[in-house]
Amino acid sequence: MLCSPVDHSQVAGNNGLSLPSSNRQARFLRFDSYGVNMNDFNRKVEDATARVNKSVGEAAERIEKETAEFITYLNDEVVPAVRQHSTKALRVAAQKMSRLADYLDEIKSTDR
Repeated sequence: MLCSPVDHSQVAGNNGLSLPSSNRQARFLRFDSYGVNMNDFNRKVEDATARVNKSVGEAAERIEKETAEFITYLNDEVVPAVRQHSTKALRVAAQKMSRLADYLDEIKSTDR
């Protein structure tokens, strides 16, 4: 034999300590548990995503319903009130303009 067989108990790991040969199986189990942890994490993310999507969907439906109710309120209550008050305001403005015209006529006639 040109070289001696490798003694795994003498090979140092990343931290400078040697890994016992019986720990090799534990390393594979760690990878398996990592896969289980990732599957668990992915399931939790999917569950959270589903809850968020459900909440957003419910909020969108509520917003659409409330928007329709608001538009109905505007059309049924606000627009008629604005029209009524605006015509009343136009009549008041017309009366004041008429008085202003009468006043201007008086001033014009006194200046002669």
